[in-house]
Amino acid sequence: MDDNEDLNSVEDTELKPFSEYHAKKRRIIALLIVFSAITGIISCFIPEEDTRIDFFIGLPLLILGILWCFTDAAERNHQIGLLMRVLLILLFIVALPIYLFQTRGVGVIKTLAIAMVLGAAMVACAFVSEYASLFFGDVVGLWDAAYEFPHYTRMTA
Repeated sequence: MDDNEDLNSVEDTELKPFSEYHAKKRRIIALLIVFSAITGIISCFIPEEDTRIDFFIGLPLLILGILWCFTDAAERNHQIGLLMRVLLILLFIVALPIYLFQTRGVGVIKTLAIAMVLGAAMVACAFVSEYASLFFGDVVGLWDAAYEFPHYTRMTA
């Protein structure tokens, strides 16, 4: 047994927890993208005026966002206090930048830019899946025949 084997085993044990946290955060981000696609499909079937359903559809996105924050805090050995937990639940949009500033300092700008790109990707994914669902439903005849685009309406005498 030489000295290099001892060194490699120590490096493996130190890097393993961080790679597990990174993998878990990547899975959460992938779930955010997938759920935004599912949200786009679901939005074709719910009425626009029902805000209670909107709350329940958005709840998994909030839970995944909070889960990402707790995973990141565990990776950085940062304890999230009670006030921050309440803020994350009630005002996630406000609490996320505050949390990121607490854990990253000035590096928060880069992380917020990446978060904004993720948000744009989620919106685009939801839009594309909703558009594809509407198009597929129209081709198959799933939607009501009374729903037509204005340039397709017939003139009645």
